[in-house]
Amino acid sequence: MRISVQSRITLFEGKDAVAEWTPETNWTSLAFQRLLMVTISGFSVLNERLLEIRFTGGLAAHFHDESDQYESMQIWLSGESLGPIVV
Repeated sequence: MRISVQSRITLFEGKDAVAEWTPETNWTSLAFQRLLMVTISGFSVLNERLLEIRFTGGLAAHFHDESDQYESMQIWLSGESLGPIVV
């Protein structure tokens, strides 16, 4: 799976926010490296503008949809020929 993001991402370990990424400020921490090659354990749509993807090891990423005009992210599934999921 590949995710391309154009809006804010907040990375949580348990209930604690440990890092954030925005298009303006870029990475606040190297903690995002902990998501490389980690299995997704689940996801939730927390509200109409917030997607949570949970990973093994207790990490969760919140993907914020902050634009009324433009897409906020695309998700490509491995081997999927239908094209990306656009949010």
